[in-house]
Amino acid sequence: AGPIDGIALVKRGDCTFGQNVTKAETYRAKGLLIYNDGTASDRLQPIPNQRSNLNTSIPVFVLSYNLGMRLLDAASNAAANAGIRM
Repeated sequence: AGPIDGIALVKRGDCTFGQNVTKAETYRAKGLLIYNDGTASDRLQPIPNQRSNLNTSIPVFVLSYNLGMRLLDAASNAAANAGIRM
């Protein structure tokens, strides 16, 4: 696969935050948004202090589950014109 030339949106899961960053950089993403997975009540809010622990060449933001789902819905709707400024 070629470069994504956009912003990667990733749900928190089995990969570490660092692995997500590496993958996004490999595919030449312009930025990375990681959203919490919402699998438990303590996994709904943004994950604090993750961004400062990452060594990355792209902007990375860690989001709440609800915001992540809203962005996923917007990105999945071909009729919508979704955009993000980082």
